[in-house]
Amino acid sequence: MAGTLPPKLSLPTKLAYALGGVAYGIKGNGFSYFLMFCYAQAFGLPPEQVGLALLLAFMFDAFSDPLVGYLSDNTRSFLGRRHIYMYGAILPVGFVYYLLWNPPDTLGQGGLFWYLVLIAVGVRLLITFYEVPCTALSAELTRDYDERTNLLTLRAVFVYFGGVVMAASTLAFILQERDGASAFTDAEGFGTYGLIGALAIMASMLVCSLGTQRFIPHLTKADSVPKSFLAGLGEVAQTLKSPSLAALFASQLAGYAAFGVSTSLIYYLLGYFWGFSSLQSSILTASVLVSAVLALFIGPPLSRRLGKRAAAFSLGVLALILAVGPVTLRLLGLMPENGSPALFGIMLTTTTIDYACVIAMNATVSAMFSDLVEEAELRSGKRSEGLLFSVMTFTRKSVEGIGVLSASLILALISFPEGADPGEVDAATIFRLGALYAPAVFIFWALMLVFISRYRISRADHEANLASLAARAAAEQEDAGPHY
Repeated sequence: MAGTLPPKLSLPTKLAYALGGVAYGIKGNGFSYFLMFCYAQAFGLPPEQVGLALLLAFMFDAFSDPLVGYLSDNTRSFLGRRHIYMYGAILPVGFVYYLLWNPPDTLGQGGLFWYLVLIAVGVRLLITFYEVPCTALSAELTRDYDERTNLLTLRAVFVYFGGVVMAASTLAFILQERDGASAFTDAEGFGTYGLIGALAIMASMLVCSLGTQRFIPHLTKADSVPKSFLAGLGEVAQTLKSPSLAALFASQLAGYAAFGVSTSLIYYLLGYFWGFSSLQSSILTASVLVSAVLALFIGPPLSRRLGKRAAAFSLGVLALILAVGPVTLRLLGLMPENGSPALFGIMLTTTTIDYACVIAMNATVSAMFSDLVEEAELRSGKRSEGLLFSVMTFTRKSVEGIGVLSASLILALISFPEGADPGEVDAATIFRLGALYAPAVFIFWALMLVFISRYRISRADHEANLASLAARAAAEQEDAGPHY
């Protein structure tokens, strides 16, 4: 049953909703940037085993997203369809995230492998019960074409703020050089990171849930649940039947594969390929905070001017050039030598602009998913925000695993040494790292751009869908009126 027209979003409500992205930012940053490095370099698990463990966890967990999305769309509770799951996930997520970074000392290599699989599945499965309903909520809080982009861009900013502040603080203050070993191998420091990260994740989830709770009376109520499994599958098929959804699905498959490769190898590139210190890596990581602010001034205005599809495509092209350009130039001998101030200045500039484009593009793509809700409602007769947004999280989770596995295979192919300090790895190995990294990212990212270009819902299409739904609702209200 459709909800009443939601009240205008106030700034405190927008901020509360956006702050909820901090939880996913910390979790996502930890998995994407730190987890392989931590288990391979600090805990001593071979990188190919880390990659396999994370792939298993990603693939197992990914299939939970459509189920959680469908459950969220069809749940009746005193807290509505979304908040019952958002509140229920807070404590379990925090507890299991802490365990991920604090494995028992008594585990052997085989035990550590299965511990990583089990706990990684637990973290990702539990946060699904928060993230899918929370992202689905965005399409219910507002139906305005531009305001959706604004809201989701603001949330994307906090996703990156949460992950980056946590990562930069960890690099600068938590990871320590103990007994002369590299800070990147500090197992005790990673354990402390796990505790602080878990507390921050729970706080973020609570703020978002409390800050949007007043909207519950205005949100869509669940219709009757299908009476059979086959009827339920029919509803799902009807909801997901869209060429534009297929285009976004394929684009996310390719894009998050590129993201998985890039983020899994980022600290290998910073520490070994570019020769940056822990402090310099921390500054580069923190520069994404500037990127997030820039994204607010890039994404929404570009979307208003060009439309969402053209804006996302343009941002993606620039991001690709900035991501692989410096590595390619180094392989060609056209970048300053490691240790030079010029090199750090170039990388700081390109990284800041690159991530601003990535953040703005991802937020715009999320808003493109939002506009599928009304198209699907016209076909199926019900609002299925949870199911539609689960497609985005499903692809993100399942394909990041492929990216992480690809990164681990790159490390295995070049025989990258375990536990090596920067400066101890030979130049040929470093060259091969860049030579495999750049084409892998380029191929996946270029495929993403091709599929984004096939998305078809424009501003005019969205307005027409809203008008059709309004006309249908008016007709249904007239038919349900009093009869004499």
